[in-house]
Amino acid sequence: MNLVPKKPVINEIVRNVKKRLEEISTDQGTKNQIEKFTGLSKGNLVGDAPIGSSSSNVSPLFGIKKRLQQLEEKLDFESDEVTRVIGVVGMPGIGKTTLAKKLMEDWGYMFLHTMFLDDIRAKARSLGIHRLEEDLLYGLMRSKHDGKEIRYDEFTLESLKDELSESKVLIVLDDVSEKSQIDMILGGRKWLREGSRVVITTSSKFAITGMVDETYLVPGLSDEDGFKYFEKHAFTTGSCEPRFMRLAREFVDYSRGHPLALKVLGGELLTKDEAYWVSKLGELAKSPISKTIHNVLRSSYDDLSKHHKDLFLDVACFFRSEDEYHVSCLLDSSVQGNVSEIRHLADKFLITICGGRLELNDLMYTFAMGLESQSSSENSASGRRLFNHGEIIAILLNKAVGDFNFCYTFEVIF
Repeated sequence: MNLVPKKPVINEIVRNVKKRLEEISTDQGTKNQIEKFTGLSKGNLVGDAPIGSSSSNVSPLFGIKKRLQQLEEKLDFESDEVTRVIGVVGMPGIGKTTLAKKLMEDWGYMFLHTMFLDDIRAKARSLGIHRLEEDLLYGLMRSKHDGKEIRYDEFTLESLKDELSESKVLIVLDDVSEKSQIDMILGGRKWLREGSRVVITTSSKFAITGMVDETYLVPGLSDEDGFKYFEKHAFTTGSCEPRFMRLAREFVDYSRGHPLALKVLGGELLTKDEAYWVSKLGELAKSPISKTIHNVLRSSYDDLSKHHKDLFLDVACFFRSEDEYHVSCLLDSSVQGNVSEIRHLADKFLITICGGRLELNDLMYTFAMGLESQSSSENSASGRRLFNHGEIIAILLNKAVGDFNFCYTFEVIF
């Protein structure tokens, strides 16, 4: 029998106790003792700001409550009979890490050992994968000893696993890019006690295929939540001014519920006049996106082989909204093996396949155009993709065709 009360009940008890104690004394020292006694700061409670942050300097987590509930259902925290490993997937910047951090804040109290191992993609390259295995195990041990440092020469990795196997653990492996990273860091499930939970965030479905019990696809923000999130960053008052309403809706529509894009675009528009908003909106369709968004989206692109990078840019330049079967036939006639690899791009969230058509949302399309523009400037003499009708006509008239890739279908009407 599981004797652990449900989380909402615990949160309500903690709120009531803290409220009563704070009524007795508002002394700051007493408040600190309250938090130490309960083990929960206000930020641990559902719907509040993250730990250690005031509501005035933290971006509201719009839409996270529903996402959190959906993820909690898959993790099934109330069952201590099994170990659950859940993959959290979605395009870069969609909010996977934020969701995993909130999950750790809300549920960490149920586990003797917890560890959030972040930025695995980058750290695997800079530190090495074996170092990350050590960081995980020693981090789990430190969580048991209130964060005190554990000497590396006191334990072997196997002895650490033996000791950790006596208690259930909560682990988050954040930003995994390859299956081998999970194998090396986690080393299977045998040392995990029943009741343990592991969450793996990634922008690649392939990286967790066969490695998890279930997968949770992080959706973009709804139109309502997306608009609220955008206006919090775009207006000093946190509310959209009536004269900006139509323009604000267009920026939100462009972002397609992508939290990072909403935040960055909102920040760029803050305190700007209406003319600037109109100008910025017109630039989005033809100008490279901001460096911040570009760098986040590029993480998935950089993991591709050169062949897959070319395939992604071909789809973006020539085949947006085209029939998947038609495109597959064209690619099959030029490069053997491209047919099935279209799906690889979808698994990396670089494109989507909807109703049998290849799609890129406006954000990803602008990102791709920025990459192609950069590639064209670096290879001005050859290897360019020509998809702008005006540029194609100019080159043909000047008889400067050379080694170019043209769109397969276009009409020129004189």
